[in-house]
Amino acid sequence: MTATGRILEFDFAATDVATRRALAGLTHRLPELEIGPDMGGCIEIVLAEALNNVVEHAYAARPGGKIRVRLRRTRSHLVVTIRDTGRPFPGKRLPPFVELDLSGSLDSLPEGGFGWSLIRDLTGAVRYRHISGVNVLYLRMDLDPANAPCRKTMFG
Repeated sequence: MTATGRILEFDFAATDVATRRALAGLTHRLPELEIGPDMGGCIEIVLAEALNNVVEHAYAARPGGKIRVRLRRTRSHLVVTIRDTGRPFPGKRLPPFVELDLSGSLDSLPEGGFGWSLIRDLTGAVRYRHISGVNVLYLRMDLDPANAPCRKTMFG
């Protein structure tokens, strides 16, 4: 992992173990970007969901892949860029947003599908592009406590 000013970058192997290690290391480095523990926990949730999707889906049949993550702090936002060379999303588009109905019994809840709902709920913007064989996922998180979707969802 490297940190330069208001940017933190790290690369790691696309495996479950390496992803857990990268997330743990990132959590300890967020103060370098002037991000406190409340927002840090939210950022970790978003990154865990996104990175686990890369490992599980983009590199499912292609072991040995790499993931590159870049976090850039602006005055009011954290901009996250995740790059990988695994399989692109079907149709080279993000999955459609589906509002999950959680009102039923535990047995009736869907298997999966929560990750993208969480990511969309906890970020201000999500974009995806497939450029020359590289998947690029952009996430923007509002760090202003009054506007941050994460704070409203988890703490408000």
